[in-house]
Amino acid sequence: MNNDGALDLVLGCETAPPTVYFNNGSGDFDNEEPLRVRLAAATNDVRAVDSDLDGIQDLLAIPRSTSDHRRLFWNQVIGGDRALLDQSWTAGFADSIGRIDGLAMADFNGDGDSDIYFGRPVDSGDVFYRAKSVAGDDPIADWVGVRLVAGGGNNGSAIGASVRFYISSSFEQMQIVDGGSGKGGQADNVLICGLGGMSGSVYAEIKWPGGYVQTEPLTRGQVMTIADATEPGTPTAESGVYTALPEGQAEFTFTWDTPYSCKPSLDKVTITDRPRQPSQCPMGTVVLTPSSDNATHAVTAKAGGGYHHTLTWPLECRAPCSYNFLIESATDSTHKSSMQQAAQISMPVCISQ
Repeated sequence: MNNDGALDLVLGCETAPPTVYFNNGSGDFDNEEPLRVRLAAATNDVRAVDSDLDGIQDLLAIPRSTSDHRRLFWNQVIGGDRALLDQSWTAGFADSIGRIDGLAMADFNGDGDSDIYFGRPVDSGDVFYRAKSVAGDDPIADWVGVRLVAGGGNNGSAIGASVRFYISSSFEQMQIVDGGSGKGGQADNVLICGLGGMSGSVYAEIKWPGGYVQTEPLTRGQVMTIADATEPGTPTAESGVYTALPEGQAEFTFTWDTPYSCKPSLDKVTITDRPRQPSQCPMGTVVLTPSSDNATHAVTAKAGGGYHHTLTWPLECRAPCSYNFLIESATDSTHKSSMQQAAQISMPVCISQ
């Protein structure tokens, strides 16, 4: 809400006006005084939207009362202080009352600004509002748009991805792909950034849900579709452990870390005999994947970022021997990690009971 690159918190309330809490960049909301809307009515829903395409998120508030009208507040800095100014009359909301159970905001007509559809429990013509300038020009101002297409280890809708918009290398705005906030709906997966009267080249820095950062140029007046190019990164902290178990059984357990999300089904471990020991190590080459017989596989997110991979494979206990192993992770057939040679696995004498 103040374009400092940290997600702020906007709350609607049954007993108090809508309030904006500013994030200090560390996840705490104590660096600025909360910004409270001058509105006595309780709210059912609040949504952030850059209604005038000036590059700053404004605030739409839906009242709980059926006798109060919906409100639009412009987010502006006046005399060095940030304020939310009621512009409901400009938006055409001042004479619109009645119950609203949900809303959807999207660029329905493809002109670059967010239109609004209100979900109402009764038939009414007062449901759809198309954004336009006071003069009737369309669009309101210059803009760029981003549609993310995720793949590999990221969720297909790219929910949770953040996009930072830059104009001539200066940071302008940050938005996220919203999986649902407010009541009765979620935001469009197309992110629109208003440019107002600012000139210069524009590009987007995308941080995918798995942590990978990708930079792409944008074209003004267009929604650019950006495909996920997440690289899994080089596996680290590789470990291969051979464990002899009772009853003549044993298992291999391989663990490794990747800095970014991968497609779990593409994890692979290749075990090979050490040179000069083919007669002692008759296993040859074995390729293990999560779908290998009796294999157990898991990928978990690590605190602070990154992912931990585990692949366990049971086998019959064998005589003392040594093997090499190679590890691979990938997000798709194109974006793979380089295979890493790790330490040798030394098999101990079998245990049997």
